[in-house]
Amino acid sequence: MKAIGVYLQFCAAILVAGFLVTQTNSAFAANDTALTAAELRTLIIGNSLVRTAETFLFNKNGKFNYTDREENTTSTGLWEIKKAKVGYKGGRVDDMLCIALGRTEKKSFQFLPCIRLFPDDEGRKGVYLGVSADCRNSDTDMTECNFEDRTYGYYTAMGRGADAKATEANYVDNQDGTITDRRTGLQWMQCSLGQQKVGRYQCHTDPTVIVGGLSVAEKIVQDFNRKGGLAGKSDWRIPTIDELKSLVVCSNGKPTPLKADEQCNYPLPAGLSGDFGKPAFDSVFHGRPTSYLTTSKETAEGMAGLWGPGSVWVVDFSTGGGSIAAPFMLADQRTAKISPYLVRLVRKAK
Repeated sequence: MKAIGVYLQFCAAILVAGFLVTQTNSAFAANDTALTAAELRTLIIGNSLVRTAETFLFNKNGKFNYTDREENTTSTGLWEIKKAKVGYKGGRVDDMLCIALGRTEKKSFQFLPCIRLFPDDEGRKGVYLGVSADCRNSDTDMTECNFEDRTYGYYTAMGRGADAKATEANYVDNQDGTITDRRTGLQWMQCSLGQQKVGRYQCHTDPTVIVGGLSVAEKIVQDFNRKGGLAGKSDWRIPTIDELKSLVVCSNGKPTPLKADEQCNYPLPAGLSGDFGKPAFDSVFHGRPTSYLTTSKETAEGMAGLWGPGSVWVVDFSTGGGSIAAPFMLADQRTAKISPYLVRLVRKAK
């Protein structure tokens, strides 16, 4: 039962959403040679593997940090690289990345999930096919694995080389619930408006959902500032669309900021994966992969009158793109009623 618990914990942590399939030989990459131990270490140490809203940041000391940005949860664990006979092509031996989520001591479990990584068969940069199996926690480099129930998923490698250092240097965590962007000179709320820190979870409570339009949102922000604001500042405001889009990060490597009609996976430059981490912002921020309100307003009429001048723009962090705030129903459009949205406030850093 203990082994099953560890395995299920791992599956819930990193093998969720998109591209998960049951065992089939066709799921192997065209290049069916798994990454070696040296290649695995080069890929992961100091870097991250990303699946949708989940990120694993691997450290040199055999430990990793785990973040689920959709659930606003964090954890730590242990990692190591082992070898196993895979019963494929004459019983070859492959190197595997083994992960124990939520564990601090190696002797505290008997089994752990291990994953082989294969280069993407479509040649997408930074994308790997992962094949996971339940393996014995052995005292040697060799282990035994149950490959009967292996599962599959695609992973994106992030945070490599100069790009990682540049991204990391862009943001300063002020340790007071705010983040400063060195590039723009803006200070942002780390959480969505309404979220509170509970214990070690920075943004644990539910966010404030804006229903009724920009005027309603602005009144809520005024009240927030009147009651003291955040981090000793009471001049917080709703960002413009350009300000908010400056936070968009496409983990598949697509350059940002995106143009008005672009998303992280559309149009897709040659060689890039359509898969990217969600929400589409840096992991220093917390929040849901959904649309956030801006103060920017449309100046023209579109979609046969479904929106017109005065309609507000939002940034959708499930795609990285901007869009018009959709009305509840056509009859409400002229009164600027909009569907529920979240807000991330900003101010000029001084």
